[in-house]
Amino acid sequence: MCRFVAYSGEPVLLEDLLVRPEHSLVRQSSAAHDPEDRVNADGFGVGWYAPELSSRPGVLRSPQPAWSSEALRSIGGVVRSGLIFAHVRAASPGLEVSEQNCHPFAAESFLWMHNGTLGGHEAFKDWARRYLSSGSFSRIRGTTDSEYLFAFFLEQWEAAGRPVEPRALAEVLRGALHFIADLQRETDVREPSTLNIALTDGRTLIATRHALGRDVRQLSLHVAAGARLVDRDRTLGLAAAAAGERAAVIVASEPLFPDPAWREVPPDTLVLGEPGGGVVEVPM
Repeated sequence: MCRFVAYSGEPVLLEDLLVRPEHSLVRQSSAAHDPEDRVNADGFGVGWYAPELSSRPGVLRSPQPAWSSEALRSIGGVVRSGLIFAHVRAASPGLEVSEQNCHPFAAESFLWMHNGTLGGHEAFKDWARRYLSSGSFSRIRGTTDSEYLFAFFLEQWEAAGRPVEPRALAEVLRGALHFIADLQRETDVREPSTLNIALTDGRTLIATRHALGRDVRQLSLHVAAGARLVDRDRTLGLAAAAAGERAAVIVASEPLFPDPAWREVPPDTLVLGEPGGGVVEVPM
């Protein structure tokens, strides 16, 4: 399966999340802890926001492995942001390795990442033609189940009046995933779905650890909240936020470094990051 990390807090360099940590995302591209997919070599992507310039994110995606990307290392030490999404991909069987299929996906002010697979993916393409508006369908550029899921979220967001309030965004995401579950039941999809998703509009960070089907092995997801990234003798870690500092929320498939602040997200849970660095957990 893929691996991802999402960060919201005081601005940090991209390399502080992607390269420098002991178990960085670049490290996870070649040596993840997941026993079934230790190598995630089918591309990578990173998205970040510069709100003083635009509400839309900057995105770099490539089908080459993250560990061999000179471009990623080049920008890592010169791009700083307070909201960063990054992903390394292990392509599902039958899906091509291409830039269009790399995460994160971007539309409007949103970034979207997915770790997992959608049961009945081929049938899902037919559902998309039936249930998506022409505008939502036309946004799809690649062939992944992940991007089709993103299109369904955007459709639900438009129908809800394009909300920006954090809890309203979280409800739209929950509603979109419940709609997918209903479609799968109606069409008797038997394959399981694993739906670890990270979503942001540039202000709010939302993530899910979720699965559909019986006896599904839920994919790993961890969160560290209420602290800040610090450099201790060239080793990154977490420390309490000082007065006036914005505490961070970090959501990651696997912890980036050893620290007691990391905790596992419970199965079938939505995590909503709060501006002060706290998180709210909502059952799916």
